[in-house]
Amino acid sequence: MGKRRAKRKAPTRTKVVLDREFNCPFCNHEKSIDIKLDRPNKVATLTCRTCGVGWQTKITSLDENTDVYHKWIDSIEEINRDVAPEGVAGGAGRYAPARNARAVADDGRSDEEADD
Repeated sequence: MGKRRAKRKAPTRTKVVLDREFNCPFCNHEKSIDIKLDRPNKVATLTCRTCGVGWQTKITSLDENTDVYHKWIDSIEEINRDVAPEGVAGGAGRYAPARNARAVADDGRSDEEADD
């Protein structure tokens, strides 16, 4: 009589954990952005604990914290592209906050030229 064959253990799978706190592009503090997903109302709110910057967007049932954060970063970059004067690259580095961008008057002139 022979021995019974030993069963192999199933390999343990590591669960991927997504970030829940992110760096603020305005004040550059690490892990200062809180994201709250209000799924019943389909709204996400981002707030910085340090500088108080906030942002809201609509979400779907599939959106997670990282999706909302990257939508925010994309919207900041889009605003900077629209506001940047001619001859200057739209992004001023890794993060380019909208409040640091130079404002342009409705007729295409900068604020300094519009005052004249």
